[in-house]
Amino acid sequence: MHLTIVTTCILLMIPLSEAGYRGCQICGGQYPEINAELSQIREAAVQWLTVQQNGDGSWPTVNTQNVILGLQLANRSWLASQELNERLLTKSRLEFELVRQLLPARREVCDENSGRGRVRFSRSPFKSSFGCPATFERGAGILAQYMLSLQSICCPIDDFYGVNLGCTMTNVLRNFPEENFNNFFQYSLAILSMCSLRADIFWKALWKLAEGSDKSDPCYSPSGDDSGRNISVLSVQVMAMVCARDQAINKNVPNWDSILSARIQCILDTQNDDDGSFGNSTSTALAIQALTAASIDPTIWSCNETVPWLLKQQTNGDFGGIDATAQILPFLYCSNFGSLRNTTIDCPE
Repeated sequence: MHLTIVTTCILLMIPLSEAGYRGCQICGGQYPEINAELSQIREAAVQWLTVQQNGDGSWPTVNTQNVILGLQLANRSWLASQELNERLLTKSRLEFELVRQLLPARREVCDENSGRGRVRFSRSPFKSSFGCPATFERGAGILAQYMLSLQSICCPIDDFYGVNLGCTMTNVLRNFPEENFNNFFQYSLAILSMCSLRADIFWKALWKLAEGSDKSDPCYSPSGDDSGRNISVLSVQVMAMVCARDQAINKNVPNWDSILSARIQCILDTQNDDDGSFGNSTSTALAIQALTAASIDPTIWSCNETVPWLLKQQTNGDFGGIDATAQILPFLYCSNFGSLRNTTIDCPE
């Protein structure tokens, strides 16, 4: 059986001015030699990641949404600058992957309504329906990536082939923790996606983000090794909390600012004094994104040491694979996973 996807996204995206990216100055522009090297590497990274795309529009070893999001955060005109047939292929692949993953939830609704004569659409956002599935098989972290990726290329979030993805995300968040959705990297990314979309987030979800894995220790973020301090988790938590703070949607959650400050300090405390890194290249890039989102002075985290270390981890634009490069790209362009809410994407009517 062949599934044909007719793209619902806007196809004629208008390339935007790149002046903002040319003006991107890492470390506050204090180190011209770093920015000169960075300029060459960022272009190589975009080129390397672009040529990894398969003939069917996907990327090997990683889901399409990860790469599209990284490329669009790096350069919001990346997709718009492609030939029309290439844009169609990429968007259709992204939509196909998400539609395929929404099918199990739709089958559940069909089963629930079998023999009742017709399918009823529930007005409640908390009951499974075609317009607002109560589950997403692969968890909220993956759904968050799709939502951010779709937003970055002018695709609708509130009506994706009849599904309100924000409503679905709300349902999934209410079920945390559960199978395939049981860690705070996923949870924080889910909150970040909703915040970036300026969608309504219920109060208990923000409370849970602030509490984390251990309400007595804001920095506790177990992940299996384990020291209880996972930089990637802390970094996404910080980006989500900064987004909520900036939009003033955290007012009813006690101690928000003190918890945020504690998590920022925990990131800083894990920095390697010898080379300025925060673990591996991916966790270092995420840490820099979090510190940048929180407006931490670059001199505090030794930007002049950290960035050169990170740039040495690449070869011809490859930072150790497709997934790692896609996650590092936003930093190279002075962006982060919470930047979409402040990014103007020209989506023509």
